[in-house]
Amino acid sequence: MGKRPTIFCLILTLLGLSLLPVKGQAKDVTVGIPHNPPLIFYKTKGSPQGILPAVALKALEKMGHRPIFRPLPFGRMYKWLHSGKIDMALSVLATPQRQKKAYYSDPIIIEKLNLAVSQQANMSLNISKIAKRDICGIIGFSYPTLTFTPQNMVLEKDYPSCLSSLTKGQVDGVIIGSITGPHIIQTAWLADQIMLLPDAIGSVKIGAALSHKAFSPQDLIQFNQHVNEILQSPYGQRLLAPYQ
Repeated sequence: MGKRPTIFCLILTLLGLSLLPVKGQAKDVTVGIPHNPPLIFYKTKGSPQGILPAVALKALEKMGHRPIFRPLPFGRMYKWLHSGKIDMALSVLATPQRQKKAYYSDPIIIEKLNLAVSQQANMSLNISKIAKRDICGIIGFSYPTLTFTPQNMVLEKDYPSCLSSLTKGQVDGVIIGSITGPHIIQTAWLADQIMLLPDAIGSVKIGAALSHKAFSPQDLIQFNQHVNEILQSPYGQRLLAPYQ
């Protein structure tokens, strides 16, 4: 008689474990969505727009998962991803420190970096000359691929602050993306005051990140395989075409 409660408890324990979500099984996936147009953004109610959610959505569906998109600012999105509060984040940049806290995917798109300068700048201005002047970058961003080392890097909290400093003559250039930069400049109504120098000064690899809590290393391998297959398909080539 004494063994029956033990056996009953064991059955209940096994039943409870069977109900827990298992990494690799089909599930709802909460995906952090920052505002980074034209790569990722919400235009109207519904699903997010841009190449990043388009590719990630198809990859997740191929894995049998259903994405639930959650708009988040970048700072909070990284924190929630690394703590496991969300399952995935898009439009992220991998760094050695971040890769200890989540699984970062292969790049979905590589964006070149350019220098934004004032329209009033001398047209003979080039990268070698401007490298000796004040250059604005974003706090928390790393620029490991820059082709030059700015002698004086001024850090601001966001691009509008950097662009404002540029128009006021407080800095001589702003490091900005070749894809997202024009949109940022237009949104700030500065297209008639600021231009991008044509030569690339670096690049950033933009992709997705999977939380340790919701996914496994094998899941990351599978996700990367699907992403690469999608990008190489005619559908993926059409998505990439505007940025090549």
